[in-house]
Amino acid sequence: VDEKTPLGANEEDNIEIKKILTPRVFTFKPKEHFELAQKNGWIDFESGVKLAKSRFSVIRGFGAKIYRALIHLMLDFNEKNGFEIIYTPALVNEKMLFGTGQLPKFKE
Repeated sequence: VDEKTPLGANEEDNIEIKKILTPRVFTFKPKEHFELAQKNGWIDFESGVKLAKSRFSVIRGFGAKIYRALIHLMLDFNEKNGFEIIYTPALVNEKMLFGTGQLPKFKE
């Protein structure tokens, strides 16, 4: 952390350095992105919980297309800036899981 960065207990302690845009004022209460995605069938929280427990979701249809497009945008941007794209195996051995800190914590 930069020494000029103020330490604070919460976001009220943050200092605004620069403002680029003024937030849009709506005549209604905007919905959260996850509410819109769920309403339009782009995200399925219940299926995510059944598959992988809490905090996971299944992204489908147009939501999956947006998700894929954002991944490609990020990969293209980073590749243009000198990063190499690498795909590694989805399964790893026990030694690697200790290296990531997942074992022994999640052994069960």
